[in-house]
Amino acid sequence: MKKKHLAFFIAFPISLILIILFLLFLYDLLNGPVVFFVIQLYVIVGLIFSSIFLINQKKRFRLIPWGIFVLLTTLLLGFSRPLTSRKSATFTDKFEKTEVLTLANGKVQGAYTKDKEVEIYAGIPYAKPPIGEYRWKETQPVENWEGIKDCTYF
Repeated sequence: MKKKHLAFFIAFPISLILIILFLLFLYDLLNGPVVFFVIQLYVIVGLIFSSIFLINQKKRFRLIPWGIFVLLTTLLLGFSRPLTSRKSATFTDKFEKTEVLTLANGKVQGAYTKDKEVEIYAGIPYAKPPIGEYRWKETQPVENWEGIKDCTYF
């Protein structure tokens, strides 16, 4: 194999691997499962070793590890989406709700901890969301709400 081809054969995979590692690292920072990151590292190591092992083979054989790499990376990215479900303030699905409290903007109801010594009120809004015309400005007071706001989930 020529030196030009050998340099490309080494530089291209390394740059592609670094880009994918960076993307997966960012993806894991968004609460993706870390186990998929570890699996991706194994896939990358397998790609490197199989590319070295197949360096003198025909081009179609050298592309097999890359096809497997792309397929497994696509599958892992598909499965490693961050969790979007609501999280209970007590970290259990079974909890007892507190009495209704009346605040300045409306009524709220929270949850007790297991030992019923602490009342938890999660997700009480303190200001309008900073979107649209409120972006990069001082916080605005929250608007009043009707009914009882469920504050048992984040």
